[in-house]
This record gives sequence, C-alpha cells and structure tokens, in this order.
Amino acid sequence: RCPAVRPYSQNFVRTTAKPTLANPGEGIAGVVRLTSGEAQVAAKTPAISGTAAQPFVALKAEIRVNLKSEVEEEYIKLGSIAEIEASPQLTQKLKSIELGRSPIFGSTRGLTLMNIKATLLAAKIDIREIDLVVPSGAMVERKCQKVDSETITLAVQDAVKKKLGFETQLELKNRLQTLCVPMGTLMLDVAQVQFNNGTILAAVDVTVASKLVSSLSLSYSVPGLAQVKRGEVVRLRMISNSAKVEVSAKAKSEAYLGQKITVETGTGALQTGTLIGPSLVEVRL
Repeated sequence: RCPAVRPYSQNFVRTTAKPTLANPGEGIAGVVRLTSGEAQVAAKTPAISGTAAQPFVALKAEIRVNLKSEVEEEYIKLGSIAEIEASPQLTQKLKSIELGRSPIFGSTRGLTLMNIKATLLAAKIDIREIDLVVPSGAMVERKCQKVDSETITLAVQDAVKKKLGFETQLELKNRLQTLCVPMGTLMLDVAQVQFNNGTILAAVDVTVASKLVSSLSLSYSVPGLAQVKRGEVVRLRMISNSAKVEVSAKAKSEAYLGQKITVETGTGALQTGTLIGPSLVEVRL
C-alpha cells in the first residue's frame, strides 16, 4: 500500500510529486499479467511464419503497363493498357480509371510514369500501396481498320462496270494514302462516276457503321482504253428482246469505251449505240 496513491474510478492516481518513469516491476511500477482465460486464448492462437507471431502486411497492388497498346474507345482506360493484380474491388476500380483521350487514328500517344501516378492520385488512389511499372517508350495507339488505295480502286472499277457498262483496269492519278478508319462495318459507296476524255472521275464515300468518315474525289486514267476513230469499221450488235443480230458498220464519229457512237450499216441505216468493247458497238432496240 502506498499512501501517495489513491483509487480513482478503476485506476490509481498518484496525488503527490510528478510521474516517475520506471521499468515494469521496479519500485511502485506495476506489471500487466494475463488472466488464466486470456493466457489460454493466446496459447491457442497460431503463430505466423514460425514460432513467433508476425504482424500482418497487406499485399500491394501491381500495375504493369504494356510497352505498346491498342485501344478502340475514345478515352484510354487503365485496364486497356496495363496488367493489374489487386483485390477484385480495387482491380475493377483501377481498370476503369481514364488516362485521357485516345490519339487520333494513325498516330500514337506516349505513356509516362509521372502522368499515370498523377492520374491515380486524382482518382484518390494511395500510390504508396501501388507497385507501378511503366517501361520506357510505352505508347498507345488507336485501333483501326486500314483501307488501302487498291481496295478503293476495285470499288470504283466495279461501279464503272455497273454504271458505265464497261469493264477495264484503272490507274489512280491522285496521291492517296492508306486510310485508317474506326472499327466496324465498312462500306465504300461510289456516289458518282463519270467518264471524260479518257479519264474516270469518281466520288467515293467511306462509311463505318453507317456513319460517314471520309469523302474522296478521285481521278483515274484508263490504260489500253478501247477507242474507235471516225471511218473505222466496227461490229454492230443489235439486241431486241431475246433476238440478237450482229453486222458490220462504219463509225461516223470518234468514241471511247462506254461512250455513245453513231455508226452506218452497209444499207446506209444509221444506228446509235454504246462502244462496249474493242470495235464492238451495242444497240438495244
């Protein structure tokens, strides 16, 4: 019993002098002992990593950014450009974080450690618990489908055959780079095609998922284009329903493939038809 210490509630308070620093059990310093029940609980608690219990340490999340990534969306999401290992809830949150707009089609955008850290902080993510790896030169590219000049030329050739009535090879006069357009159903609509003095003029609309993404005005030369000169003898094919007659005739004017031309038969009759092949004029009665 110490007269300088008096009970207060469930504690003891010293009423004189200042507190004294001492080791447990020295002088009036007390010690804390487990009751028999507490000792049994402690004895039954398994030790972690050996005989001695170790403090629990939470595993950090890991974010490993790819060296090169392709995205389809308008905005870059972390889940599209990196491998993420974390708890399910944190993984979902990290994957949905946006890193800004995706680059325009045909270009790339660099990814840096500093920018990604700043974005994580803005999203209220504790980056001290994040193991973030961003390789040097990491970049992201907007995923697209490419349309080359050959594909467009084939579409124009098909339109020439359907609209002008003749089939021929075309050589593009314009300088046309490969188009990089959004992913989706691609359509090449040759809205207009004309034949003018040996040159094919075409207007091509490029649509993706029914949305117009590009309009092209193109001109083509026609190598080896069939041509008839005035006075040249040609074959005149006259078609009426299921009947077809072919005779010789003489050209009264010049014409290129697909153009109208007037010819004179051996009997002196004049017929106007279309030059559909080498020295072949077709008239539909």
